[in-house]
Parts: sequence; structure tokens; C-alpha cells
Amino acid sequence: MKQTDTGSGHGRIIVALMALALFAGFEPPHVPAQAGSVGPQLRRIPETLTALYDARAGVLTTESVTVFGRQVDFGIGFSTGASGNYDARRLSGPTGAVLEYQLINPGADGQVIKDLNAAGGASTLIYGSIRGGGSAPREESFPFALISPQGQYLPAGDYTDTVMVRLYGGNPAQGNPLEEEPMLLILNVPAMVAISVVNRGQPFEAAFPDPFPLDFGVLEQGRHEEVDVIVQTNVNYSLTVTSPNSGVMVLKDLPDEGSVVPYTMRVNGTVRGLSGGSAEIATGSPTSAGGDRYNLFFEIGDTREAVSGTYEDNLTVTVTAQ
Repeated sequence: MKQTDTGSGHGRIIVALMALALFAGFEPPHVPAQAGSVGPQLRRIPETLTALYDARAGVLTTESVTVFGRQVDFGIGFSTGASGNYDARRLSGPTGAVLEYQLINPGADGQVIKDLNAAGGASTLIYGSIRGGGSAPREESFPFALISPQGQYLPAGDYTDTVMVRLYGGNPAQGNPLEEEPMLLILNVPAMVAISVVNRGQPFEAAFPDPFPLDFGVLEQGRHEEVDVIVQTNVNYSLTVTSPNSGVMVLKDLPDEGSVVPYTMRVNGTVRGLSGGSAEIATGSPTSAGGDRYNLFFEIGDTREAVSGTYEDNLTVTVTAQ
């Protein structure tokens, strides 16, 4: 927890914070063989591709398919997955939530990789050839990338889909796949809890002053200041405000002198007392991308008994995953 002293002659409240190969069973099509050719054959694919999803940055992770052969041309395609739509691939997660993703060809300006049965699918495959290098067949790897866009605020947990990786002969590819193998995709959405203190009405700001000062100037009864606290989370949460001085401001340099200035805190218009040192001001469930907003309004009470000096209270706002 951070604390910041106030300037002389002012009263302020400082809000600080505490705060995731099986064959298809059909006859391979006839693809014209090249003299001395071997394969192509699928040699290695990532049977399981796992990555961590970041709602603020998204995901971009690169993998590869390894093909074995000699003097061959071929294409590699991917099925739609469970969505049945090449242009809207989705991973399924907790409580029916879905996470959008795509499989793209980094060597073709990020083109979506489809399969031969898609409209115009032949032009979307990853094409390769294995040539030269002596008489022995060899392996070569061909990259692809899984991407998932930022801004998807979803319940924490694993999101999965399975696609078929298919190998075709020729360039352009033709006929039925020579081989196909399943690839399991897993994106893990970690539990995420974030908090921001901003001026009233402003959007969530990750880089905000911490602590966030509220300067009342010359203390007079009825003076007031306010801030918004915004919570972004994909889990259930509680929000608590803690006051080390039990809801009053004390002399900055002489906290034990006994002179205090009371204040009232309202949360979204409702008075919430801090005489016990802390108050749970809200509970909530996973939020939208904009977060849940709480207006904290502070009003100065009776100052007639207060001696001259600078007064402060250092509040801590804590969001806790439930």
C-alpha cells in the first residue's frame, strides 16, 4: 500500500490500491508422381497447442507442421473446427462461453488457412515443396500461427477446439487428403482482477496515479471531492474500502494530537460508514470490457473543533477474487 503526504494548509483523502496419424480410411487420390519422389507424409504436428490468453493483448503463437518427402509439392489445410465456419472459428469454454480465434499463414500476410473443401480453399492452403538436398528424403517444417483478438472478457478456464490437419498432394492441391491428423487447441483464460481510480466519468485507465490524491483545499464543512473506482474482472469479486483512522482525517504531522475532521463517504449515492475501519462496499460477478463503476463521494463534516493544520486519511481500496 502506498501513502503520500499532503501539502501544508490542505486536507485531502488519498485513495491507494491493492489489488491469467490416423489415416482417413479411404484410398488416396491419384496425384501424378514425380521421378524419384518420396511422400509427402505428415511427420509431426503439434498434437496439442496450448497458449495463455490475455484480454488486453490477445494471443499470437506460432507453431509448425513437419512434412517428410523428396521431390514433392504439397499443400496443408485445416478444418473449420467445431464452429463449422472457416471465418468464425471458436473455442468452447466454461458455461458455454466462446473465444474467437483463427489459424493464419504468417508467410502469406496473415491469410486465414482453410481446407480444400472451402470456397476458394485451394488458394488458402500452406504450400510447400521438398527438392534438392541429395537423394535421401528429408523433413521440412512449415509455420502457421494461432491468433485470438484482444478485448474478449470471458470467464476464467480452458477454451478448446479440435481441428484436422490435412496434407494434400500437388500445387495447386487436388483430390482427397493423403493424410489427416487431429490437433487439439487450448487457450487458457486466467483469472483476472484489475482496478482503476479515475476522475468521474472517465474510462478504465491502467496507468493511473497510485495513490490518487483528493485535495479539499481549505477545510470547510460541506466541501466535497469524488472519484470513480472501476473493476474489471472475469471472476466473482468483492470491493472493500479500509481507513486506518476509522473514517476521519487526522493531523498529518501530529496524528496522536486528537484533533480530527470527520467526513462522509457515499458509494453510488449511499452512505457507507468507515467507523469500524473498513467496509465492503460492493460484490459482483464477471464484468464486461468496460468494467463495473463505483462513484466514491467524500464530503467534509464539522470542522469547528479542529485545530489549524493539514489533515489526511489514507484509504485503501481492495478488490478480491471470490
